[in-house]
Amino acid sequence: MRCARDFGNGRNLWRIIASLSQLTTTHALKACYMCVNMYHQIKIAQAVDVILNKYRLKESFTISDLLLGIKFVRSNKLSRIITDYDFPPLGTTRVWHFTSYKNFQNIIQTGKILLNSISKRLLDEEAFSLIRGCRLTTTDLDLISGKPYRDLITNNMFFFSFASIEKCDEKKLWSTFGDKGNGVRLTFTVIPHPTFNNFRQVRYEAYDTSLLLLDLCNCEEFEEVRFLHDELSRLCAFYLPFRFYHESEIRLLVEDHVDNSPFKFSIGIDGSSNSHVTLDINNNNSSHVTVRLDAIAVKDDLKHSVQTLVANTRFSDLVLEPYPSLLCKSPDN
Repeated sequence: MRCARDFGNGRNLWRIIASLSQLTTTHALKACYMCVNMYHQIKIAQAVDVILNKYRLKESFTISDLLLGIKFVRSNKLSRIITDYDFPPLGTTRVWHFTSYKNFQNIIQTGKILLNSISKRLLDEEAFSLIRGCRLTTTDLDLISGKPYRDLITNNMFFFSFASIEKCDEKKLWSTFGDKGNGVRLTFTVIPHPTFNNFRQVRYEAYDTSLLLLDLCNCEEFEEVRFLHDELSRLCAFYLPFRFYHESEIRLLVEDHVDNSPFKFSIGIDGSSNSHVTLDINNNNSSHVTVRLDAIAVKDDLKHSVQTLVANTRFSDLVLEPYPSLLCKSPDN
């Protein structure tokens, strides 16, 4: 500790170590490395404490919570704090989903929703926004994971997109995903089970500016070594570029490498060679999450078709909601 303190005051660490009696050159080098390493750990822990206090988080944090390597700093405790603060898992939530009438028919006929691989929708710049924000590169992460990090993110994760009822731009979502007003707006209730924590609100680059993770990664103490979040690949799926903020997306994510556990969903391939998984809805036997279809908004001329479609199915009590007045004149405006 004295070495680290004196070094911090600008004294010559080599002279301190060399003055210690009966040290071989090898031992002196090791002592030097230990002192420098401890000094860096102390400075990083102090910086983390300052930032946690800024966010009014009362977690105690010491150098014992850090694992300092040559290029990266890791911390299980800090990773958990960041995930819970920046991307808190949601409880039971009512959400919207906009889609075409044809897709709605498929949902009713199969009793399932289809979760697509992230690789189907996300471009590189979308999947890697958070990596850039953390001042990391995919080359860095390839070396750590031992395989292309791009594949770890895009090939092993499957998602279904909902929209926040309170925050989304409904008109734009009807236009983009609801067949320009000719499709449907479905209202779901999502009930995550206690052990399932991958139902989260998406955050947006440059819009959600107060992210604990980005504050930490961009502080001076992480200039020489980068902080590497334990679940970075998962968090990348919940952080998108600013241009999508109007969607106010809430994402349901499943992945096949959590805690090295076996993948609990069957992977399928569609006609375009895109991988996906399916999830039963209106089925309380799911071990991960219960998704219940409650209501639909659709044009008046399709309401009878909806009633005929859902009759004598598990969706027979589906509520027909009024078609939004904001679309009645011109869905494209």
